[in-house]
Amino acid sequence: PPGGIGGFYKEQLKRYFGEKGLDVNKATRNVIEAIICSRMPPLVTDLVYLSQVEKAEIEKILEKISGLLPSRDDNRVYIFHKSFSDWLTGNGYDRSKDDSGFKIVLGSATQLHCRFAIACATSLINSKLKDSIYESDKLALRKLGDNNLI
Repeated sequence: PPGGIGGFYKEQLKRYFGEKGLDVNKATRNVIEAIICSRMPPLVTDLVYLSQVEKAEIEKILEKISGLLPSRDDNRVYIFHKSFSDWLTGNGYDRSKDDSGFKIVLGSATQLHCRFAIACATSLINSKLKDSIYESDKLALRKLGDNNLI
């Protein structure tokens, strides 16, 4: 394809999301960032916490992009090929002049991983510790929120 594998991915994403790319809406970007930055294929249910997007919306997004981010019988979302995540993040590709909206800046990965950690902690507190939540947990979550970390 013209533009190599990057050209192929760009055409596919244009087909899925139009010219605005991943910036079509914040939910789409959050879901795809969560999948790309996860150390292992996330469960669809985990994406609710990791992306902070409702499950119904996640399912619509995943249905649209299932060719590049397929969901399998184990209910995990996989990256079609490592070259796709590399291309999105610019790992090994010169994307410095690319303003297509199909780019994930890894500088935001630290912030994303922080969001992951907070989502995990919040989920744990809300599910496992629901009956024994301590005031310090509430204070910690409030502090995190005050610092725009959740």
